Amino acid sequence: MAKMKWLTRPNLPEGTAALCAVSGQGEFAVRFLRERGIEVLKISSSPILHAPCASHPDMRMCYLGEGRILADGDELARLLRERGLGASVPGRRPQGVYPGDAVLNVLLLGKKLFCRTGSPKGPGAAEEILRFAEERGMSVHSVRQGYTRCSVCVVSENAVITADPSIGMAAERVGLDVLEIQPGHISLPGYEYGFIGGCTGLLGPGMLGICGSLETHPDGGRMADFVRAHGARILTIPTPDGSLWDIGGIVPLAESC
Repeated sequence: MAKMKWLTRPNLPEGTAALCAVSGQGEFAVRFLRERGIEVLKISSSPILHAPCASHPDMRMCYLGEGRILADGDELARLLRERGLGASVPGRRPQGVYPGDAVLNVLLLGKKLFCRTGSPKGPGAAEEILRFAEERGMSVHSVRQGYTRCSVCVVSENAVITADPSIGMAAERVGLDVLEIQPGHISLPGYEYGFIGGCTGLLGPGMLGICGSLETHPDGGRMADFVRAHGARILTIPTPDGSLWDIGGIVPLAESC
């Protein structure tokens, strides 16, 4: 087995991804990655979350970097510990109704944290994530969208794609290059549509995995140009019908070394 090390920074592998977390509902992606020598940690469904996204990694876990991870329950935490990760469960676990289901669905990008920080209408990011950001000297940027991570395709530390205006504005304010696309045109059975971050994940520096063809999205050409402009190439992961599929993202945990 090839040697691997935990990603230092969430979502930003510095080498080729060696281990990724993927929804058990995304079997096509699991097969594709394994055929290319990438180990896959299949995430099973939570009995708490709504069925269409109950096994989505961006709902059930939050990778903090350097082998540290938050999981939504004891069973998943145990599975992650068996793989060598330092896993813990937050004091406020995800619940079945938005925004309570999204307490782990945050975007950690370099020294920045984008998340819903809470309001009288419901909870925001888990307190453990906010404390982690404070301990690491990260800047925290509040957005209205609770499903922050699944709403953002990370192209690089300095470039993102999103259909959410509040995330786009927050990212632009801190100097990120943002491509804002129109919502919809992404499959997520059980919902009207899914999110672009849920289709994607960096599999190495400059290598963006995408579940489905960008050609099926009205802004597909713009997205392809944007990715290339930032020095990345696209690895298309075929979906059952060819369209973009939201499977809760492809979450790189370890990279080859």
